[in-house]
Amino acid sequence: MLRLFQLFRRVDKIGSASGGKRVAYALGNVFLIALAIAAAYGTYWLCAHIGGIFEDNILVGALAAFGIVVCALSFVVCFLHGVVIQIALIVCAAKDDTPEERGKNIAAIVLAVLAFVVLIAVAVVLILFVR
Repeated sequence: MLRLFQLFRRVDKIGSASGGKRVAYALGNVFLIALAIAAAYGTYWLCAHIGGIFEDNILVGALAAFGIVVCALSFVVCFLHGVVIQIALIVCAAKDDTPEERGKNIAAIVLAVLAFVVLIAVAVVLILFVR
């Protein structure tokens, strides 16, 4: 629940931030989206190999089961924070019409859109080619 309130606080910070800070937020959100992709892949890998892990060692298998929970929760938190904040950043940067901040806001929008393009490309590659 606390993470949800932090999400709303970050949306509020982005709304009142300057163009330079929005670029920094866009880069931070790219990092969060990358963490979400890594956590999703970790969850997938652990789920796919849990049987073999339990066959080798039951204690390590129990740790792997705990790792599935941790990776899944990390995916949800990082994905929500990264994607929702990135969408809010696009909206706030597009609405800001201050002439001296226009270039930085455009840079933030470009970074945010590129992050979504990369997110979709990586998801397609992981779904189609990783088994």
